[in-house]
Amino acid sequence: MKKIIAVILTVCLLLTAFPLIASANGEANPAALQRRVFFADYAGQFSDAYLFGMEIQNGFYLDAPYEWPGIQMEAVDSNDNGDVMYAAFIPYNVNCIIINDDASHQTVEIPIGERVLISLTGEVDDSYYYKVNVQEISYNEPDPTLPNEGATYPTIPTQADTVEKNLIVFDNHANLFDNDLMICCRSEKNDYGEETTIRAKMDPFDINDYAEQMYRFSMPEGMTYYYLTDGKTQSQECVFDGSVHLYTYGD
Repeated sequence: MKKIIAVILTVCLLLTAFPLIASANGEANPAALQRRVFFADYAGQFSDAYLFGMEIQNGFYLDAPYEWPGIQMEAVDSNDNGDVMYAAFIPYNVNCIIINDDASHQTVEIPIGERVLISLTGEVDDSYYYKVNVQEISYNEPDPTLPNEGATYPTIPTQADTVEKNLIVFDNHANLFDNDLMICCRSEKNDYGEETTIRAKMDPFDINDYAEQMYRFSMPEGMTYYYLTDGKTQSQECVFDGSVHLYTYGD
């Protein structure tokens, strides 16, 4: 088996072109061409904003027009508080999105209309994905802007306040690891060239929506590096800098 890499939980393909659709009077109908999404990142939780889109009909996944993490959203506004607003156009058939930073943060799946403003609520779901507020915006309304003082949308606490700050959650994607999954962690070397190492069994605690076993482990204080192994297959070593939700892919 090729190398297994531990990465942030996510999914997958490249922005496609789509034809202009004209209205009866010969003018292009913007709502028929594309949807526009604005994302207000209050409290600066996202280092960058990427928009991953899907077409879902009657509960069935039909298409994803670009690969994960999606298209990078454009920063279109900021305010004195350091908040940033991002925006992106997506194909007309996309009706469900995930906003992420191609790192350790992502939102829940968000059903969307033609033109929406999304902000975080300060809450997370069972998978520690950020819940959101969705505000529909008319094409007759001006583009939204951020207030300079006294934000009108909910601000979000830091990650340490919303999840256990030392938690590693892992989805056993495609059952690449056996059930006896171990985590090996180590601290940084001290001045004497020594390091502390721990080898422990991860706790199987749930099954995800794809029938994959989920595991968890609370990282001990002082541990900086970790990798996963079942004795036959091993992930690359990762740096631990806060709670993460992981899965693997083979390549």
